[in-house]
Amino acid sequence: MTCLNRWILLKPFGRLVRRLKRRSAPAPRPVQLHVTGLEDRVVPDGRPLPVPLVFVGGATGAPPLVRAYQAETGELAFERQPFDAGFTGGVRVAAGDVNNDGMPDLIAAAGAGGGPHVRVFDGRTGDQIAGPLGSFYAYDPAFTGGVYVASGDVDGDGWADVITSVGAGAGPHVKVFSGHTGEELASFYAFAPAFAGGATVAAADFTGDGKSELVVGAGPGAGPHVRVFDLSTGDVIGGPLGSFYAFDPSVTTGVEVGADFLAGDVTGDGRADLVVGTGAGTGSRVRVFDGVSGAVVSDFSPFGAGMTAGVRVAVAYVNDDRYADVVVGTGEGVPGTVKVFDGATLEELPTPMGAYVPFGADYTGGLYVGASNDPVPPSGGGSGGSGGTDTVWITGDKGASETDPTGTGKGYFVVHRFGSTGDLTVYYSVSTAPGQATPGVDYTGLSSPVGSVTIPSGLTSASLYVTPINDTLVETNEPVTVAVASGGYMVSGVPATIYIQDNDGSGGSGGSGGSGGSGGSGGSGGTPVVTVSPPLQSVAEGAGAGGLITVSRTGSVAQPLQVVLTLGNSSDPQATEGADYTLAAGGPFRARRAPANGPSRSRPGRRPGRSASAPWRTM
Repeated sequence: MTCLNRWILLKPFGRLVRRLKRRSAPAPRPVQLHVTGLEDRVVPDGRPLPVPLVFVGGATGAPPLVRAYQAETGELAFERQPFDAGFTGGVRVAAGDVNNDGMPDLIAAAGAGGGPHVRVFDGRTGDQIAGPLGSFYAYDPAFTGGVYVASGDVDGDGWADVITSVGAGAGPHVKVFSGHTGEELASFYAFAPAFAGGATVAAADFTGDGKSELVVGAGPGAGPHVRVFDLSTGDVIGGPLGSFYAFDPSVTTGVEVGADFLAGDVTGDGRADLVVGTGAGTGSRVRVFDGVSGAVVSDFSPFGAGMTAGVRVAVAYVNDDRYADVVVGTGEGVPGTVKVFDGATLEELPTPMGAYVPFGADYTGGLYVGASNDPVPPSGGGSGGSGGTDTVWITGDKGASETDPTGTGKGYFVVHRFGSTGDLTVYYSVSTAPGQATPGVDYTGLSSPVGSVTIPSGLTSASLYVTPINDTLVETNEPVTVAVASGGYMVSGVPATIYIQDNDGSGGSGGSGGSGGSGGSGGSGGTPVVTVSPPLQSVAEGAGAGGLITVSRTGSVAQPLQVVLTLGNSSDPQATEGADYTLAAGGPFRARRAPANGPSRSRPGRRPGRSASAPWRTM
């Protein structure tokens, strides 16, 4: 998330709210009200794809663990051990939506010393995917040089395919497996078969034909030779990227290559670019090559020129701009560190996006990195949906209490939808940030860190229940925050939060609603909880009755309570107050009809509506 850079000062409270750029104008236009604190806000600002994920595997000398991070927050999404705990040859990783569910999946392969075993784990749940690509051997099981992996839509069928290459000890053999069927699509040697240094692989569309070309980098023992293959022709692509040396040809440490079919546009020109890192044995260096011209557009040393452990590379849209960012990991012999560099400036991104030490500062066995973003959700109304794309959002409707935890103390979120009427499966993620309540310790009922809920046919919502665990510890009231994850639907609003009220000390605030949600019951003597409902309401132009937004509170009513409402504090395109609707305290809001023969307010590129404080209301 990037800090806001254009602000409007709202009096009398001095609240800062940003004007959001509208990229398109969907219908109907929402009017969203959020009760917020008077702090500075951050909002998305132009990232082409949401939900950046970074996968990190240990290289050698440790159990074969892979950790998946939500790159935007630095939070751990899940951790998996793809292979036997006694195997210490490392796990090589890549990211790609192999099961085509709208979330990058983890592709994991055994490193040196292991067989050519490849496994694919669902990016939502962390479970092995179904089908032949869930677990397979890419080459002769007797080969123990390890396997490198990548992903991209090679055949243009809309499914991310799995790409493999052998590690040191065999010729540079590359294979492609269909993400849809699991069948082998290609098998060839990228360099001379006699070369036994292996090869690294990546994939992206460099020709503009809608299919991924294969990027192959020579392994240790060869010069920094990179070749890009077009499988439709069976040869390298034309132009300077077809075959070139990324660094000094006399350096024979091999190269690491990185690209992404969806999230690899470092230059922001609409075409994928190619990132190459040095192998172990020479000063660390990364170069970014323009995907069209082949020119070097970036050249930097992410860990300093004196570090000679090698640099593993990947790309993803991590911060909120249109430039893909460069993800790098250290090789063996230095503390294992992942860093993320801004694609536009080459500056290391700030915490929590910029750097992590996945396996601790004492681990020096090297890292493998993979990264990508949530692809554009599949078309249609979602799982079982019909007629267009659903809009899905979540609210925190009732806080939880350790008093009578399985009865009146049970809290819940509500997942809402607007659109189709069939069964709709909605995915959610539970925050594991510091300060959040701990699942299994403080409460039960939610799958953590990711889960799903089905809104049944004919219904517009489904509940997620939080059952607090009644302990004897004196604690502060702890938050539980849940966000809707991407899927075959549009995500609206912001994450919702409820609080678990402790019953071992003095009362506190109850559960607070999320974006437009309802709050829980306040504890005795606690802070009032203000709620806004309903969370989403459509109002037709020309409708006489208008809509009604109710602001309510729980807790003490002995004193008046002034509430400030903020309009349009969302990354979603917003209707404009005064032009599209009117809103007054004590009365309904009404949509305004466009003037006859006047300009359409829903045309793309229309200037966004202003963000402003709603008429404040005293209770």
